[in-house]
Amino acid sequence: MYKFILILVGLYLDGFVYMMQVGATIRDCGMGKRARYSLIYTLVASGMAMIGYGVAHLFKDFMSFDLEVLVACLIIVGLGMRMVWQGAIGRSTYVEKLDKTFDHRKLFHIAVVTNIDTLVLGASFSFMGSGALNALLLFLVFGFIAVYTALTIGYNLGASYQRQVSMSGGVLMIIFAVWVLIEYVL
Repeated sequence: MYKFILILVGLYLDGFVYMMQVGATIRDCGMGKRARYSLIYTLVASGMAMIGYGVAHLFKDFMSFDLEVLVACLIIVGLGMRMVWQGAIGRSTYVEKLDKTFDHRKLFHIAVVTNIDTLVLGASFSFMGSGALNALLLFLVFGFIAVYTALTIGYNLGASYQRQVSMSGGVLMIIFAVWVLIEYVL
């Protein structure tokens, strides 16, 4: 279970960066509004993770456990490398400015687009043998905490240190994927 938690921490650092940017651009973001936004984002992320989990579950009968774990680790390493790449290159052009048009629809769109990697990670959790209920609870709890914290930090302090947070999340995911690979397959 702790391996899944550590991998989720790495994944949610990517979403953390994006939601920190959102928090830095919205006006009047009290606790209730942050909780609503966090809940919407987390429900979308968890739903996408469960879709990935379900799709991967369809393929489990055709693969050995070692191959399932290998595929899961390769997916996680790929996600981690993408996060490191985004941190090194992609996050350098962000400028904080007030977004007067931000609403629940825009948040829903952001949640869908930014959680495609969560869909893929849900598949990895299925391949690694995590129970669906355990995976869902992990995605819900850690997602809500990460998004709420990110919105709070972004709203109060701005969206600085994005590159470092994104890169560290990617590095964590790569390290944990290699750790799981060594433990289960090798």
